[in-house]
Amino acid sequence: MMLAFLSALVTLVFSSCSFTSSISHNDLFEKAVYARWDEEQEVLRSDETGKVLGYEQEIFVIRMNESQPIKLTNNSAEDSFPAFSPDGSQIVFASDRDGNYEIYVMDSDGKNQTNLTNHPSGDTNPVWSPDGSKIIYISDRDGNDEIYIMDSDGKNQTNLSNSSANEYQVDWSPDGSKLTFYSDRDEERNTDIYVMDISGNNLRRLTNTQADEFDPSWSPDGTKIIFTSERDGNKEIYIMNEDGSDQKNLTNNVADDFRPIWTLDGEKIIFSSQRDASVFDNFGDKQFRSFVMNIDGKNQAMISGYPDGWISDVCCQG
Repeated sequence: MMLAFLSALVTLVFSSCSFTSSISHNDLFEKAVYARWDEEQEVLRSDETGKVLGYEQEIFVIRMNESQPIKLTNNSAEDSFPAFSPDGSQIVFASDRDGNYEIYVMDSDGKNQTNLTNHPSGDTNPVWSPDGSKIIYISDRDGNDEIYIMDSDGKNQTNLSNSSANEYQVDWSPDGSKLTFYSDRDEERNTDIYVMDISGNNLRRLTNTQADEFDPSWSPDGTKIIFTSERDGNKEIYIMNEDGSDQKNLTNNVADDFRPIWTLDGEKIIFSSQRDASVFDNFGDKQFRSFVMNIDGKNQAMISGYPDGWISDVCCQG
């Protein structure tokens, strides 16, 4: 991602939504973690055929009242999908530094980076349980992408989904009893949002359109799920009740909006957007930036003082 830090106020007006200028990240969270290509080093990664994959991707944290991020990882691999433990003391993430993607954990200052999965297949998208005792993740060790769970120290790695389809991007319910995820298991092979018990039982399909639905995220009070949908011809942020009812488009914008997450108090939604079509990354793609809005879609604003890209997780809101 580009190393642009936005401190100036920007005013953008869109016809279908209420949009304010910008909001400082200081007003939203104490600290946030994210991954981006490390363009400072200008090191390109290639596969065995010589095809360029991109820059080294590292994990950074930005803290309230600090204008510069702190780099937590520093290697020639791709480190991604970082998430804080519930108490903020550790960060779980995925890395291919051992030749394939594995789940790692480190202290919140970047120390003590430890491989938890130690498996020759690919393991990605880790998420902590609400009590910090478990980690769920996606693994292709059975030939397709499935939902796995393990203890926070890497023990007792178990397949929860046991499906021939592919499952992606899991999130826990706040009480730890259920999981939401997206999967291509429906007949049309597009992806939809599903919910199941932590045991792997009681599977329910929440969305049912011809378009792809993905990026589910449970509200802190457990009553709502936000997600990304392409049902309107582009990527938009939607919200629905936890049972799948009352699905509403929150962003209503011609640009792509995606990767929504909740602030810890459940009063706002942070998401990524490609609304600034004049900015491109080093690969010729439109750059995306972090935005915030109320849970009814009003007061959409760019987050100032925060780097380009998406916020993976926030922690410790005061």
